[in-house]
Amino acid sequence: MLEAFGLTGTPVVLPGGEGRSVLVGDAVLKPVDDVETAAWCARVLDRVEGEGFRVPRPSLLDRRAHRWAVGDRVAWGEARVEPLAPVADLFHALQSLLRPVHAVNQVIHGDLSGNVLTGNVLTAPGRVPAVIDFSPYWRPASGGLRRRDRRLCAWAVARLPPPATAA
Repeated sequence: MLEAFGLTGTPVVLPGGEGRSVLVGDAVLKPVDDVETAAWCARVLDRVEGEGFRVPRPSLLDRRAHRWAVGDRVAWGEARVEPLAPVADLFHALQSLLRPVHAVNQVIHGDLSGNVLTGNVLTAPGRVPAVIDFSPYWRPASGGLRRRDRRLCAWAVARLPPPATAA
């Protein structure tokens, strides 16, 4: 695997990254869980130049059925779930506080809130910050702030709806 990335050396397991991230030289590697999303990110991010770009909504977002994607749809009022009994009251109380957001959707990194400087944005003195582990969602630019809502929804889900099948 290291040869595919032009790397040599001994991988060192890093804290975080679910115990699957390794450092080899000055590169960090982590296996992907969703090959389709990773391939889409690689194609799109490879073509990005400069600032102020927009990309079309990826259809793969409709096929994702992991708890974070379901939690996202619940937080934005696009899906309903039954929460686990121990958190049902809190879940419903928080859901009652959500209000419609009137803004233009775009591809965003849906996993920045709570991670800046400690997770998905790497920083070093004198270096440009690097965003890693890109998690695409189709939401307003400020939509990443609802990540905590998605997290609650994802952990509260007792029964997930079956994934939609392609027609």
